[in-house]
Amino acid sequence: MTSSKYFDEDTLSCPHCGWQPDMGIDESLLEFLDNLQDEVDEPLEIINCVRCAEYNDSIGGYKNSYHIHGMAVDIACPESYLLDEFADLCEELKAKGVVIKNDEDCVHIDMRSRKCRCEE
Repeated sequence: MTSSKYFDEDTLSCPHCGWQPDMGIDESLLEFLDNLQDEVDEPLEIINCVRCAEYNDSIGGYKNSYHIHGMAVDIACPESYLLDEFADLCEELKAKGVVIKNDEDCVHIDMRSRKCRCEE
């Protein structure tokens, strides 16, 4: 894994088994996470980043999820932000995929090739 200033390998690895993809976590995602933490005045809560295929299936993730490829992270909305404001900040910091998960009070971020913002 390429390093992050704020997040260790345990935090970003699959919560089910500690797995990481062979290519590691996408460097642009790690840079995004560090830049996001620099902007937010409270510790970010990473819900999950990398997921193994088994764990991804067990929680109902998309079959070819960006999480499986080390290119996505789900982050709880910090207390000092409204969910839409937090998503706006993520977009300002160059997140490509932004999915607002209203029922979970979190934002899914991924490093897909084109910009996309939606709500679930």
